[in-house]
This record gives sequence, structure tokens and C-alpha cells, in this order.
Amino acid sequence: MKPRMLMTLVAFGTLAVGAPRTASAQAQPDADGLARAVASVIADALTACRGGCRSTFIPEPRTAFDSAVAVIRHAHPRAVPFGPQRPPSYGWIGTRGFTMRGDTAAVLVEAGSKAPSDGRAIDTYIEENLYLFIPDGAGWRFLRREFVRGMDLGPVRG
Repeated sequence: MKPRMLMTLVAFGTLAVGAPRTASAQAQPDADGLARAVASVIADALTACRGGCRSTFIPEPRTAFDSAVAVIRHAHPRAVPFGPQRPPSYGWIGTRGFTMRGDTAAVLVEAGSKAPSDGRAIDTYIEENLYLFIPDGAGWRFLRREFVRGMDLGPVRG
């Protein structure tokens, strides 16, 4: 994808998620740089590979920003898009838009895992975190992660 097109997609994603603005954040954020920074942090998570999986799927993007991050992530050898055939056990990690908190970008990152189940046990875990980034010179620097929620899914036990 051409950088100009990526920039347009990312800028549209900022508008599509309705990023709130404050007096200190009136200027449009460098969304294409943010997409690169987020993809880099996620690539580090892929290298660590949650749950011993061989590959980590990229969920269907919901916003233009998510699409821009996914395009960059496709370059990572362990990141694959969801397709019609999924292995019995797999993990995924992807973005779900971002908002601005003053000059700090808060990117919602969803990660999950699915394990084989005999139909009697919880087989899916999903965790959502906000990844906070601040402007740093010509780009964005990862600041910290904030836990939002964790969910166990599957048949009810007991």
C-alpha cells in the first residue's frame, strides 16, 4: 500500500472512531506514525507468542485505523489473517480503534486464544488493554498498557 493511501486510511480511521479532542490536542495526530508504532509493539508481542501458538491471527479490522495497522502487521511472518479454515487451537491480537486523551493516544488492543474443547469447558479467553502512546520527536513512543477487561467464554461449567 502506498504511504499516502495508508495515511488517508489512518486519518479516516481517526474520524471514524470519533476521537475526542481537548484544547491541547486540536491538531490532527500523526495517525500513520501511530499505526507503525502500534504494529511494532504488537510485533514484539507476536515474537513472545502467547500460549505457545505457531501463528497469531489478525482479526477483521473494524476501523480504517485497524486496517492500517493490519496492513503493516501482515509483514510479520507469524501474523496471518483469519480465513475460513482455522486450526483447533489459535490466538489472535488486533486493534479496535483509538482515542486521544490530550496528547496521548489510547489504542484498544484485543488479544485472545481459543483451545480445543470437549464441549464441557471454557475454551476461549479474550483480553482488552489500552496501549498508551505519546508523541516522541518524529514518532510515537509506547508509554504503558492499561488493563480494561478479561473474558472467559465457552460452555457454562458446573
